[in-house]
Amino acid sequence: MNGQRWQDRLLPLIGLYVFLSPVIIPHFYAASVAAGAVAWSHYLVGAAIGLLGIAALSSNQLWEEWVTLVLGAWLIVSPWLLGFAGMRALTCNAVLTGAIVVILSASVLLASSRSVRPT
Repeated sequence: MNGQRWQDRLLPLIGLYVFLSPVIIPHFYAASVAAGAVAWSHYLVGAAIGLLGIAALSSNQLWEEWVTLVLGAWLIVSPWLLGFAGMRALTCNAVLTGAIVVILSASVLLASSRSVRPT
């Protein structure tokens, strides 16, 4: 792949938001306190998404998009797998940010598969 993709410019910002969301969300929704596995999941996934987004700005490797897609999917299902689905604010946050990450990564993968089709 040559050139930067606009999706990769958004991923570091989204990763930073996911990383900070266990701290940000409780300030607005006091009943949604992220602790333990929930907070660590967000810290690790947010850092990974951010770092992969930064790496994708220079290397343009498709494996980075696949990993980012899996991390986004993890965010989507994490409320039910980690048991915080009852905290509406954290659940909506995880599902929406995960969906955005999946859509961004999938759009890059779809565009790249269209550009390398044999003639």
